[in-house]
Amino acid sequence: MIRRFLVMFALPLVLFACNNGNKHEEKSAADEQKMEVAAIAVGDSTTEQAPLVSPGAATAPADIDKKIIKNAEVKIETSNLTTYAQKIRSLTKKYGAYIAKEENTETDEKLEAQLLIKVPVLYFEDLLNELSGTDAKQLERSITSEEVSGQIVDTKARLLTKKQTRDKYLEFLKQAKTTEDALKIQREMNDLQEEIESAESRLGYLSNQTRYSTVNLSVIAPKSGYSYSEKPGFGRKVVGALQRGASWFADLFVGLLSLWPLWAGAIGMGILIKRMQGHRKPKNG
Repeated sequence: MIRRFLVMFALPLVLFACNNGNKHEEKSAADEQKMEVAAIAVGDSTTEQAPLVSPGAATAPADIDKKIIKNAEVKIETSNLTTYAQKIRSLTKKYGAYIAKEENTETDEKLEAQLLIKVPVLYFEDLLNELSGTDAKQLERSITSEEVSGQIVDTKARLLTKKQTRDKYLEFLKQAKTTEDALKIQREMNDLQEEIESAESRLGYLSNQTRYSTVNLSVIAPKSGYSYSEKPGFGRKVVGALQRGASWFADLFVGLLSLWPLWAGAIGMGILIKRMQGHRKPKNG
């Protein structure tokens, strides 16, 4: 009797526990599904809200991996060379660049500055895009690229081989039994060391060139009455031709005048010859 009572009492408890277990499993499955959906939503949100990067920075990993040397030739016309020079110095500071060389010239037509700018390859395009503006007009722009990845890999491999060979020669030198053998090995080591230093220098040059791009910038500030961004009219061409002709004639005159010792010598020689001929004339009667 007691056993039947216990069975009847325990049966509802077992059924209740199984029902709760199923609900718990369904809830866990639902939670996992919700987590998966949330993860997908987060992933989509992250993709859509990715931060913007500058064009130069976006292409930087590929350029660095490929080891590319970049060079640019740019010609700019500006109305005020002093103001534009201040802008260039601000840009170099902004992008971690530096001016490796600077030359300034002045003619009757223009003021001109030639700048050799070294800029980190990450900011090469960014710097170029800011050279022109409202105060400066871009007249010319050309970009050249040279991939030197193969040269760098080849130079590194040769350098490693030469260093390994040098280490072997060093072991041979320690084992040399005669002075003649030691001197011979030493000569070989000296030649090898020169090749190693040359390879290291070449590798350093290529590495530096791939870290810093080169911008050859020519800045022109035309004087009053001149412009390089507009094609000259007929009248300006005539005036220019007359000015060039006058300049050529002045240069010719100065060149001839600089030969005065030659002219003086020729005149003196002519006078002397004339006098000698006068003395040699036969006397009449």
